[in-house]
Amino acid sequence: MNMDNKTWNYKNFNMVVELDIAGEFIYNGIKEFNRMHYITNDAPTFLSLYNISVGLERLQKIVLVLWKLDDNSDKEQFEKGLITHSHSYLRDEIRKCAKDSKYSLLNERENDFITLIQKFYNTARYDRFNINGKNNIETSIFEEYISKYIKVVSHPFYKDGIVLTDEIKEFLGRVVGSISHKYYQLVIEGSYRNHTFTYELRSDSKAQKVFLPEYKKKSLMEGQLNERISFKEILIYVRNTREKTAFLKFIDDIEPLEFDPALVIDYLGEFAEGTVSQSLLDEVEFLYGENEYSNERVELVDLIGNPQVMFEYPYIEACNDILFRILKDKAIDDDMINCLDKHIDYIDDDDILEVLNKVKRSYQEYKEGKCKLEVFLEQIQENYNEYQNFLIREGNRDEDK
Repeated sequence: MNMDNKTWNYKNFNMVVELDIAGEFIYNGIKEFNRMHYITNDAPTFLSLYNISVGLERLQKIVLVLWKLDDNSDKEQFEKGLITHSHSYLRDEIRKCAKDSKYSLLNERENDFITLIQKFYNTARYDRFNINGKNNIETSIFEEYISKYIKVVSHPFYKDGIVLTDEIKEFLGRVVGSISHKYYQLVIEGSYRNHTFTYELRSDSKAQKVFLPEYKKKSLMEGQLNERISFKEILIYVRNTREKTAFLKFIDDIEPLEFDPALVIDYLGEFAEGTVSQSLLDEVEFLYGENEYSNERVELVDLIGNPQVMFEYPYIEACNDILFRILKDKAIDDDMINCLDKHIDYIDDDDILEVLNKVKRSYQEYKEGKCKLEVFLEQIQENYNEYQNFLIREGNRDEDK
């Protein structure tokens, strides 16, 4: 497909950002669905449908830019054609211009979902701002869609609410995942046609989690399960590991708050779904007040998970002090080496460990009478000089950050 530079830049640079944005919206919508327990007249229901609606609409428009726009197009007319919130219209246009691709066709439940989000976006989105509008239109159009495929269970307390069962969540994950997969495949094919890199996904982005994995039956809920399991595996590791690291020792040295053990499982369940409950916030605030903790503890705890903090640095400095003392006093004994060993346990850097292990080998040779004190001290001086180079290098890295 021939095109001018301006059009190529538009398809390549503008649309690759739009792809990232679309993936963010879709991910956020699925994330919201995953953590919800009911479909009711509330903000989470609105946000889940809103995010998915916006994400899929933008994804559809990216496909059209890649497949429909060429040098012979009336660009002004094309842009006007994108000013729409009709998912059905965009779907039909994609089906026409990408008819040679197997990914241009949606199945019945996918088409019905397109109708659902179009109804939501064009009607329900602002209906509560109308004096005569419906107050719970999201739940009614959602029930109309989902009841066609899955048995609906009513909310036990709210008349118009629906229980968001695992079956419904999985169904939604498959439908949204399958639509997203098909349209992303069209983005890939369209990129090849246009010789662009529009399909590229930002590393570690939400869009990457939506478009890249090959989930079973294309269900985006599998991605949410993977996130929960990964979080819980890290939790198990931190709780049970016997490994010695500076970071884990840092955590061990902080006095824990006295949480109610019966509530911890609830808090962790909410964490796994990306939520910090107000009840946990209230309990932490109460416990801080009870113990009269200052901002110093806040700053200390906030260091956990900060990738810019070098937790092993105090142990590196302590080893440096030991080397300095050996050279200053021109003396060494087993206690100093034992102290060095205790600090080494919490150092991970290979370069610094190599230097410290040289010190230990030199001491062993001196202790066995294989070298005199003068020779030993010369070796320690060399090791100490290497150590200083390391400290200078790390200091420069910190300044660069």
